[in-house]
Amino acid sequence: MKPFSLWIVLVLLALVSCDFPETDTDLDYEDEETPSYTYVAEYVVSGSGEVDIYLTNETGGSNSIDDFMLSAGNQYRYSLSYFDDNFLYVSAQLGPDGGTVTTEVYYRGRKRDAATSNGKYSIATASYLIN
Repeated sequence: MKPFSLWIVLVLLALVSCDFPETDTDLDYEDEETPSYTYVAEYVVSGSGEVDIYLTNETGGSNSIDDFMLSAGNQYRYSLSYFDDNFLYVSAQLGPDGGTVTTEVYYRGRKRDAATSNGKYSIATASYLIN
């Protein structure tokens, strides 16, 4: 066998024997003994003031919730037990009276993105691309 051919065979064997890390989408979370999350994904909108909320739903479509009143004891939560898309998105816009709004995106039990905004008509948007 020629030295060049031997080198190619050794490189290929090294690559085949490497244990490449799994991506987030390849992991089988159903095999966990005690999962650290209840839902696949969850959106949380909190703060104070009246907001219009826009979000990506289970099928990748969109939902809107108009005139939701946020307060210290009243936040908006939307939980997804399954998700058939790859882009999580939640946005909330304050009304003419202003206030403060925070949006958060959770995926598989971990916060992936958050944003806070305040003032009249201000917008807070949080999103996460699942790859």
